[in-house]
Amino acid sequence: MFKPFFVHFNRPVRRTDSSKLRHLPRGFTIKVSPGDAPRTVKVQTSFCSARDEFVKKQGREFAEAAPVNVINPRELPRFVAEAEYHCEGYKPEDGMDYSRLYLLKYVV
Repeated sequence: MFKPFFVHFNRPVRRTDSSKLRHLPRGFTIKVSPGDAPRTVKVQTSFCSARDEFVKKQGREFAEAAPVNVINPRELPRFVAEAEYHCEGYKPEDGMDYSRLYLLKYVV
């Protein structure tokens, strides 16, 4: 079993952002905790409003109150990538996103 941990993402806001980006979430906080069944993890996600200031403490509180999704640990990098792409305004490509594989070492 592993200790629960949080993943944070904060998109910087620029004056040159298009109007589409101004209405997307500014960031997110994801809480990852061990699942009840073997080979599962519980994931709770909270998104920050585009007009809010990103605060990790509030993100952790909202993530703990969010509904629980149960996923396979192998899907965790893709789950985080989809949340990040949701904030940036474009869809992830099919396949594994290797830049977030570091998350798997926390689940071991």
